[in-house]
Amino acid sequence: MHQGKLKHYNRQDGTYVYFRYFDVQTKKVMVILNKNTESKSLDLGRFSEVLGNGKSFAARNVMSGETVMLKPRKLRWVRSQAQKKLSVARQNVQQVVNLLANVIT
Repeated sequence: MHQGKLKHYNRQDGTYVYFRYFDVQTKKVMVILNKNTESKSLDLGRFSEVLGNGKSFAARNVMSGETVMLKPRKLRWVRSQAQKKLSVARQNVQQVVNLLANVIT
């Protein structure tokens, strides 16, 4: 999504959240980045400016394709299998880079 508005929130407890949207009444994209190795709960009240107050809504996890209903209280961000695989792949790439650096030097 290249057009529209960007609203981002300060990092909190190892998580960073931002939204892309045209206006708060239309569809929006919420991106949650969790650098922790464990799951974290998010207080959705922090994002009421974009999400609205007291509404439940459907959301789709783009990593897994799963659709879930979010309630206004808390969202538990769980590391999906895809995220775990991506983390392992990054480690493998780093190992290859390190090996190549040793061979070149």
